[in-house]
Amino acid sequence: MVRERIKHGLYDKFFHSILFHFRGNYNRDSGGECAVPVVHRFHSPSNGNGIFWYSFDVGPVHVLLFSTEHDFSPTSPQYAWIEKDLHSVDRSVTPWIIVGSHRHMYTTEVIGGGEVNIANTLQAYVEPLLYKYHVDVNLFAHRHLYERTCAMYQNKCVADGVTHVLIGMSGQSLFYSQFVRAEWSIYHDVQFGYGTIFANKTYLRFVYHRNFDDNVADQFALQK
Repeated sequence: MVRERIKHGLYDKFFHSILFHFRGNYNRDSGGECAVPVVHRFHSPSNGNGIFWYSFDVGPVHVLLFSTEHDFSPTSPQYAWIEKDLHSVDRSVTPWIIVGSHRHMYTTEVIGGGEVNIANTLQAYVEPLLYKYHVDVNLFAHRHLYERTCAMYQNKCVADGVTHVLIGMSGQSLFYSQFVRAEWSIYHDVQFGYGTIFANKTYLRFVYHRNFDDNVADQFALQK
């Protein structure tokens, strides 16, 4: 199992080479104090705004991380940086683009009004950028569960859309909630687990494993 190999140090160099930090919502539980060790212990490329938004390449994949805890409206510095970064990607070098952030853009979990408002704002402001620049996969968390969508845009499955994956299934306690039906939701699960991504220039595969048995619970593949 992967977790046993990690425990015994067999994947140490691999994980150190691709580990990156997602900026979470630290303010409500500690007044922001939880972010202090993160800022001092984690480092990121200097092409954005510290650990809050930045990008880098891993093989054939361009990875962009942005902050849902900062202003991402169309007049904000972060929005301008996101568009500039996506526009600059050379798809002949890195044909795949993966975007990551903390708060979810889509989920069928039944949640409160404030969380819905943030998701709707992400859909209104950020989703058009992801679609315009042909982002392949959008990763996010915040909700403690797993969910995957079809390739989609604005609540509809479309052939040239973005696949969204909610990967909040590790770490904190799980959210055993109710879910509503939506045509764009392919699979959801409330179990602890982890995801792996393999990619070459023409093929990308995402696999979700459950922790308790290490079995594959969900997976999808994209091709260029």
